[in-house]
Amino acid sequence: MRRLLSHAGSPDRPGLYVARRCRYFWDTVPMLARDAECIEDLDTTGPDHGADAIRYGCLRQELAAGVPLVRHLG
Repeated sequence: MRRLLSHAGSPDRPGLYVARRCRYFWDTVPMLARDAECIEDLDTTGPDHGADAIRYGCLRQELAAGVPLVRHLG
């Protein structure tokens, strides 16, 4: 999600755009805290439904494009 947001506005890369009218996203996602134990995860005790919905949409687009979600080493 972070990568897609950073690519928004780039003419040669797909990006994630969030409308100003998406109040729930803007009221919750920018304020989400990281998990104290695992910095790569969010603190799920907060209102993380907006972030989850966006994440599921990003994963769905990767599946539709045939991009592997997990790369196996070995």
